[in-house]
Amino acid sequence: GGSPKVAANGVDTSIGGDVAIANGRSDVPQALRIGNVELPVAPDIGSPMVPFLPPIRGVVPDLPSQGELAALRWMMQKAKLRQDMLLIGPPGPRLRHTVLRFCALLGREMEYVAITRDTN
Repeated sequence: GGSPKVAANGVDTSIGGDVAIANGRSDVPQALRIGNVELPVAPDIGSPMVPFLPPIRGVVPDLPSQGELAALRWMMQKAKLRQDMLLIGPPGPRLRHTVLRFCALLGREMEYVAITRDTN
């Protein structure tokens, strides 16, 4: 994997397959497109609730897998339609990482709430 290449010339820059980041005149992405679904990237408001994908043990996060791209596209469709989402999957960090990537790419705030059998 590697990090996405983002051009500042207003041209969509492919970051793998049918995924592109559209830029305005600055280095700030204006939109994210996966397949035929495009969503605007929220302006940076400096909120601590917008996740940042830091390197893990010094390794930059890989580009999304095809399965993760499909999930991100589906999440983008739901967000575009202003519909709620419920992600269900096996135990582990995969879904959390997908949601973190979604929010980080689109500049959206998130809050993590762990629900266990002890949650009232």
